[in-house]
Amino acid sequence: MPDCNSELSSFLQFLTIVALTGVPGMLGGLTKAVSPFLSSERAAGEKAKPQPWQIYFANSVTGFGGAMSAVLVTLWAKRFPKFPLDVEAYLLLFTTGYVAGYIANKLLPAIADQVYDKLTQLKKEQQEMAKQAKTDTQNSTNLSTHLTRAYDYLERKLFFQDETKSLIQSLTKLVTIYPDNRLLNILLGRLWEEAAQDRAMALETMRRYIAVKLKLGQKDDDLATAYWNAANYLEGEFKVSHNPELRSQAIDAVRNAIACSEHYRDVYLEDEDFEEIRRLPEGRALGQRP
Repeated sequence: MPDCNSELSSFLQFLTIVALTGVPGMLGGLTKAVSPFLSSERAAGEKAKPQPWQIYFANSVTGFGGAMSAVLVTLWAKRFPKFPLDVEAYLLLFTTGYVAGYIANKLLPAIADQVYDKLTQLKKEQQEMAKQAKTDTQNSTNLSTHLTRAYDYLERKLFFQDETKSLIQSLTKLVTIYPDNRLLNILLGRLWEEAAQDRAMALETMRRYIAVKLKLGQKDDDLATAYWNAANYLEGEFKVSHNPELRSQAIDAVRNAIACSEHYRDVYLEDEDFEEIRRLPEGRALGQRP
């Protein structure tokens, strides 16, 4: 059940604030309204002016609005006095309302501009969020579509230059959006090696993916797979160029894959592509369980 006494107390506090700021604001507005009539001079040919009571009323309303604007400013600045009010707080509210009422014609537009700017900024942020959400949805759809295309294309094992080039371009663009996506990078590497017959680019794809995973601190099964694929590409390049540096890098890549996932020790022991490495002392060491 709501506390009626608490609600009444809050309402009385609200009325106190309105009275202490709004009424002085009206007085300030009236002061401004009266001041033009204090001078007896009138310009020749002056157009008919509104009735004094109209000016008084209009300025009183404006003064009230100015006083409420002053309340808004003090709330924004977190300088509004706390209840119960003391004499200093009463004087502060009264004088603030009075001064704000007098300068309401300047104060109100300034406050209105601030509120408008805040609302405009909020609307802009909401539009940007909606635009980003739409872009994310489109990118997600494109990712799923192109991954399916690439997988089916590789499984078909019937490659055409134009289609290979198109898929590589699409997946390369998606990698810039999803640099840590495992399947995307693996399929891109396979496209370079199997479809484009470019093992160097396949290796470069894995190296970039490994760098992203390490930067994110993600030493998981996905990183192990990246190391394993890199090891395959390095060993394949060694068998073509017989560059001992490539074999050394392949052994390091296998070691890293096993360090990330023990599963790859069993895979290494059975993989025919690493048969020559397993005959080496360092290769035999990789197959030994700790």
